[in-house]
Amino acid sequence: MKYRVSFLMLLGWITPAVFAAEIHIPADYSTIQAGIDAAVSGDTVIIADGTYTGAGNRNLDPGGKAITIQSENGPDACIIDCESAGRGFVIQTGETSSTVIEGLTVRDGHSSAEGGGAMITNSSAPVFRDCAFLSCTTSLAGGGVYVQNSDPEFRDCRFLNNHSGDDGGGLFLEGTCLVEITECHFQNNTGGTGAGACVYGNTVVTFTSCTLLENTGNNGGGIACREYANATVIDCTVYNNEAAFDGGG
Repeated sequence: MKYRVSFLMLLGWITPAVFAAEIHIPADYSTIQAGIDAAVSGDTVIIADGTYTGAGNRNLDPGGKAITIQSENGPDACIIDCESAGRGFVIQTGETSSTVIEGLTVRDGHSSAEGGGAMITNSSAPVFRDCAFLSCTTSLAGGGVYVQNSDPEFRDCRFLNNHSGDDGGGLFLEGTCLVEITECHFQNNTGGTGAGACVYGNTVVTFTSCTLLENTGNNGGGIACREYANATVIDCTVYNNEAAFDGGG
């Protein structure tokens, strides 16, 4: 036993320490996706101020990694401009809450399928903090963000001027989801049912300290719940929303 302890101690002494790295865009890699591809779990991809366009700067996919993707100085200074040629983020590999996206604006995202600004599927649970989805569009559901069978968290995010050809102009949740939405702002989104946010299926969602303002749709201008959806609304402000038929707020 004495020799075994000594051997294990020796192994511990010679094993190199593993430290989380910072990867800077564009200093280290010319595109955001290249930086994400180079990252390993625990790393942080830091994006300098500016507007990022073109291939490698849209349809960003963390690939299941437990990494942080963040701006240097917040969403007003760091913009992912999709130029209506794709989404900002595609999160589809079972990411956990250790995948964090912070301080970014996704602008002019577009998809002919679901999710103009971002699509979150396949039991993924990323955290979005201090992000904005601005003027994103889709022909189907979820102009700003589309979530299916996933458990993301949105904190201090803005959904502004997004449009869906179907439901959920700002945000669309469907399938079996468990979603936390805290201190978020939904304004001037347009769509069919749930212009601000549409909650569908077996989704359980909590809106806490959110504002839904001036969203316009057919039913449920601010928030709409359909099928078996379960929404809890705590300390939220819902005003000046409009519906052509039922449920202005």
